[in-house]
Amino acid sequence: MSESEKQGKVLVLSRPVGWKGPLLAARVVRIAQFVFTVVTLGLTARAKDYFTGEPTADYGVAVSVMSLVYLIVIFCTSLFLGGYFMAGPILVCETLFLIFWLTAFVALAAEFGTGSCDSLYWGKSACQAAQASIAMAAVCMVLFAVSLVLLVLYTVIPVVRTLGSDRLWRRAAVMNASFDRGTGLLIYSAPAPVADPEIGVAADRQVTSSSGEPMEAEKAMEPADPLEPEPALTAPGTATQ
Repeated sequence: MSESEKQGKVLVLSRPVGWKGPLLAARVVRIAQFVFTVVTLGLTARAKDYFTGEPTADYGVAVSVMSLVYLIVIFCTSLFLGGYFMAGPILVCETLFLIFWLTAFVALAAEFGTGSCDSLYWGKSACQAAQASIAMAAVCMVLFAVSLVLLVLYTVIPVVRTLGSDRLWRRAAVMNASFDRGTGLLIYSAPAPVADPEIGVAADRQVTSSSGEPMEAEKAMEPADPLEPEPALTAPGTATQ
């Protein structure tokens, strides 16, 4: 597909009234990611304070902090700059964070998953927090997998099928589209404004005239019938000459 054809082609993905399924799922996933990431950060930080110098807990804290920063940036920027988002960088970030959470889950499970905390007197709560962080990391891993699937289904595939893979690295505004506010997972084309019928006719005429095409000549006004002059009024008894 040539560049000129891509410029003239509009992304075929609309958001009609009642389009609630993917939109609701994306927002629920983002909220859940934020909540469970905060919980995981608290648990791994508690384990890090007790198990000093433990790299596994440090890694869990680092992944949690990076995830929180990423989610906050996505939320804030997509509210006002959805047209400047690119599908490619978001796809890379979502894939990386899925890998980060997968490795964090495996590392936490290998380090703190064996043994029991019941035999401990000192540090029992820290041990329980470390074991609880395993489950939270698993939940975060699943949530980022779901967000990656949503991104692929409702952004990557439509863009690639419609305009080509190179458009994954172009701004959404170039495709006359924008990302969903708050999630950065769904892309949709800008809806066409629905005008009043009379306004729509006037707008069409304006577009036609501005496009350079010849307009229909207005019909010449038919001349009105000449009016016969009124007879002059004369006073009674006045003779006419």
